[in-house]
This record gives sequence, structure tokens and C-alpha cells, in this order.
Amino acid sequence: MFKVNGTIEEKILTILERAGWYPERRENIDEVVQYYNKYGITLTKKARDFISEYYKIMEYWYFDTDKTNRGPDFEFILFPYPKSFRTDVYDYMYDDVDGKLESEEYAAVKKYDTNVCMIGEIGYYYPARVWIGESGKILCTHEYDEEVLRFDNIIELIMHEIIAHEPNEVSLIKL
Repeated sequence: MFKVNGTIEEKILTILERAGWYPERRENIDEVVQYYNKYGITLTKKARDFISEYYKIMEYWYFDTDKTNRGPDFEFILFPYPKSFRTDVYDYMYDDVDGKLESEEYAAVKKYDTNVCMIGEIGYYYPARVWIGESGKILCTHEYDEEVLRFDNIIELIMHEIIAHEPNEVSLIKL
């Protein structure tokens, strides 16, 4: 467990750095590209850039906070999910095996960008499903809300997700 201080944005940057992220980070994502290709999904340049910057950072963040009597479990999980999850990107984008019936969330995010695909889940309790398209804007959906939220970057999304449970101390775990 380590302490985080400063503004909420400074805290998020500290957590990301301790999770393995750093500015201009680039991870080999050949296995991710193959995963999406298996489902007939071509990743846009912005999606590839995002994934190569954040892929393989520590996925589980545990917060100790003054705002609740227990630390929320925060996820930062990008595709492909571990096999034990038994869920694929296709399960979120389509409601049928043939890929002809788009999920409600996929149809909703497509109204805001082109060539959109889901890239993972970020948040706690009911994490945001995170989508990205050609613009590079981060789109997110929650199963409890019909609204599609839009963010310029991942820091803004994380700020939105953790505002009710701003952390003082954090533990990080890699799957």
C-alpha cells in the first residue's frame, strides 16, 4: 500500500505511474490486434495508440479512503480479458453470434464516433465499459445508465469514476 497526495488528478497520475504507466509508454500489442482481428474488428490508430500506452499495467487498484468505511476495488482491465472471465469483446458489441444485432451500448456509442470498439472496463462496483473510435475520444457506458459519457482522455474518465471515493492510499495487483 502506498500513499497518494495532491489533487485528484495528481493522485491518478501517481497511481497510473505505480501501476506501470509512464508518458510515451509503448507496449507490443500484436496479441491484442490478433484478438480483435479474430472477431473481424480492425483497431483504429487511436485505439492501437491507447492500448499500446496502457496495456499490461496493473489491473486491480484497492483504495483506502476517508469517504467510505471500506476501500473500493477499482479495475483497469483492457481486452483481451483473461480466459477465466469467459467474456469477449464480441459479447459486448453484439447480441447474436452472427454479429448482425448490435448491443444497445454499441449502437449508442456509434452515434458519437466512427469505427468504435470496446477496449475494456474501468471503474468499481459496476465499471464503465470503455470504448474508443477514430477521434480518440474515450466513450463510456454503464449498465445502470443509458447515457454515453464522453471524455478527452483516460484521466478525465478515472476522475469521474473515483470522485466519490477519492483515495488516500492504494494497493495495486497484476493478474
